[in-house]
Amino acid sequence: MSDSDKSFTFSLTTETRTVNLTVSWSDDEVSHLIVFIVKPYSTLHGVYLVEDLATRELTLDQIDDERPHVLVYGLTVPDVRQTLRMFQVVSSGRVSSCTGSEVSLSLSKTQIPLGSEFFQNLDDLEVSSRYTPPADYKLLPDCSLPDACTTLIYLYRGDTQYLLETPMPASGVKVPFPLPPRQTYGGVLLQTTRTDHDGHKQYQYQRMSKSLILNSVMSKDDLERLKEKAELFVSDPYTHEVKVMFRNKPREKMDDIMENKNGLMEKYIKDRNGDPHSPINNNIDGLFFSVSLDRMTGRIPTSSYYGNRRLDVPVEGLFTANTNIYFTDFYCTYKAHYVTVVMTIKESDTDRFCEATLLQLDPYDNPFLYREGGTVHTTRTLHVEVLYTEDVDITALQDQYGPDRVCFTNTWALGSGKSTKHGLPKNRRCAICNL
Repeated sequence: MSDSDKSFTFSLTTETRTVNLTVSWSDDEVSHLIVFIVKPYSTLHGVYLVEDLATRELTLDQIDDERPHVLVYGLTVPDVRQTLRMFQVVSSGRVSSCTGSEVSLSLSKTQIPLGSEFFQNLDDLEVSSRYTPPADYKLLPDCSLPDACTTLIYLYRGDTQYLLETPMPASGVKVPFPLPPRQTYGGVLLQTTRTDHDGHKQYQYQRMSKSLILNSVMSKDDLERLKEKAELFVSDPYTHEVKVMFRNKPREKMDDIMENKNGLMEKYIKDRNGDPHSPINNNIDGLFFSVSLDRMTGRIPTSSYYGNRRLDVPVEGLFTANTNIYFTDFYCTYKAHYVTVVMTIKESDTDRFCEATLLQLDPYDNPFLYREGGTVHTTRTLHVEVLYTEDVDITALQDQYGPDRVCFTNTWALGSGKSTKHGLPKNRRCAICNL
């Protein structure tokens, strides 16, 4: 350790010995240290945040393991925003197994992500993000957390790392730093109970999330470039008339809607299917319908990966003069290319969100889904899926158009016969549909 280095010693007692871990660093930006103590291939034992480095040493709780792992981050002075404190990680270091009674650890600029490589047992807690135009992002766990808990949220992208300390209200936690378009942060959320001491805070681990992913959305310029790629792919003139919009689900779900929900098919949150930076992912509700026919037969497909029961709705029942349509995605899942069109009711909250974030399509002049005279047409070059952003009252549609036009058909279920949780990711290697 050079004369310019600073140091702090953590004293850790195992069942048979005491380990003195001396952490040193040279970066003047370091104002706090946070240390994670982990049992190998097991759970998080404890977390300690040192706020007064002048104390020079801290005795940690005893651990019932002889070879604990230790991860230490050097943190900047926190940015305090009401009940949230944001630290930036400027240096880090770890000891994979503390052996001996005296252990030295020198922090460096090399960034060590906090996540599954360090912690083996992650809980079933999941965290999603929500986007509000023009540039606000929130993190939301999939269940409510106790009011008394303190949440530690670690986020990283490349060499940039943040640590947030905050309560977790039901409305979520706003990300306190700017996110440029099409960026991805990884991370993890820890639910803890915090105890304040003189010079440091101790966090008792309760739950840890699965690895979380925070994707910032595409800008409209990005979407314009993606739309141009889709239009280039659909350069041939082959189209077909759209008479029905159809949706497949398992039979038991369709039966439940008709028998127990008075025929009301309720919209739900859009998953992460397709491009990970699509503005609609986890942000708007809707129901997916297809308008693409089997290219070999020219008919509605008789099989589906989404279920063995198909609902057919006349296209004019959903695509009306009171709807707007928007381009939102162009992607592939290795076998076929898809364009996603969002269909909204004009002046609705979802319509305003889409107007702010997506590209509105002229319903009479676009290559994906358009009116021509009294009919509707779509391309045959790729699959066009429509996210309809309202509930669908099947019973009311049957009263309006008749049960012979708003009807159910049995189909062959492919694969698992149901949607994949969170959706299928975009093929990142495709040169056709990636920016």
